[in-house]
Amino acid sequence: MINENDPSTLSTSGRLLSYNNAVKEGLKTGQQFTELMDQLINTKDPKKIG
Repeated sequence: MINENDPSTLSTSGRLLSYNNAVKEGLKTGQQFTELMDQLINTKDPKKIG
C-alpha cells in the first residue's frame, strides 16, 4: 500500500491516492465474492458451480 521508498506516497495526497486504490481493489474482490455466493445460492445443478 504505502511504499516509503516512493516519495509520492509520503505526501498527504499520495497516501490518500494509495489508500483509495486499495479500497477500490478490496471492493472489486468483495463484488466478485458476492457474485460467486449468488451463484452458489441460486444454482440447483452442482455441475454448474465453479
